[in-house]
Amino acid sequence: MQPKEVKKYIKNDRPKHKGPAPKDAKRAAELKVPFTVDQITDSPVEEFNEMLTKYKLNAAQLQLIRDIRRRGKNKVAAQNCRKRKMDLVYGVEDELQQLKHTRDKLINERQLIDKQTREMKARFSQMYQEIFTSLRDEHGQPYDPNEYSLQQSSDGDVFLVPRNTSLGVDEHGKNKKRKNQKK
Repeated sequence: MQPKEVKKYIKNDRPKHKGPAPKDAKRAAELKVPFTVDQITDSPVEEFNEMLTKYKLNAAQLQLIRDIRRRGKNKVAAQNCRKRKMDLVYGVEDELQQLKHTRDKLINERQLIDKQTREMKARFSQMYQEIFTSLRDEHGQPYDPNEYSLQQSSDGDVFLVPRNTSLGVDEHGKNKKRKNQKK
């Protein structure tokens, strides 16, 4: 890989102007307009109108002055428009970053909640199994978890309750409705 060629720039003493200002200044000088381009473009409306009435200007001079002012005002308006657009873009970028941060935070929070839910379900299942293995009927036999369930009342007491006999259990262990029961 070859190094990039470094260009040496010669410093130019001429001022760098963007846009039509140098052309306008040159044209104004040719038509002997008694105002600078900055005076024409930057002066308030009342002052501008007063400037035009103070001097006897021919039609070509008046037309050039109005063109210079129009272009100058348009240039300023375009700059303001670009600035507003960039401010809007930066605002949207900031909002996007905040939304990404919020999304990442919510994703992490959701993952934590999912993990806690899995852990709680595992603990519940383990506790449920421990209770069922420790419970015995009057013959000393453990209760079948497929035939009985544990239910907690509103005051916190836990009861062993037979599963609903109106519902049958299919071969996959899922409850199914009786045929004569309405849907």
